[in-house]
Amino acid sequence: MEKTRVFFDGHGGTISTYGWVIQKDKGIYFRGCGEIPHKKEELITNNVAEYMALISALEAAKKFGLCGPLEFIGDSKLIILQMTKEYTTRSKRLKPLYQQAAELASQFKEIHFRRIFEFQNKEAHAMCLEAEQQSKAQKRLFNLKSLISWGSSATGHRSFAG
Repeated sequence: MEKTRVFFDGHGGTISTYGWVIQKDKGIYFRGCGEIPHKKEELITNNVAEYMALISALEAAKKFGLCGPLEFIGDSKLIILQMTKEYTTRSKRLKPLYQQAAELASQFKEIHFRRIFEFQNKEAHAMCLEAEQQSKAQKRLFNLKSLISWGSSATGHRSFAG
């Protein structure tokens, strides 16, 4: 029986995103991505983003009813070694994320974690970039709507200088 493989990736920073891809028999079953909400002054680290990617991927696997051998594959050495209990989680910021991921992982009968190099995680990485592009597009749309609203008069007629 071939394992269902779940690739995940997370990117911290100003726009923090995550992405995952679920594959079986070398075909893609499902994909997901999103932006990690956070306060403007709060910076999301790569480790936090990687955990958010893993948690989202675990939730998706559960939602889609995936069973049998599952292999979660990521390029974060720290996350993989913490999930395989080779490293302990001491960071106050990561500990609740680790606990959430471990709780979700415990709900699967057979689950494995494997680390790969960044260049081998192209599809999950691409999902992170897609989430970033979606976020930027939404912010541009919001700014455009704000400009249009600002140009509206009380009667509903719009007036623009220029």
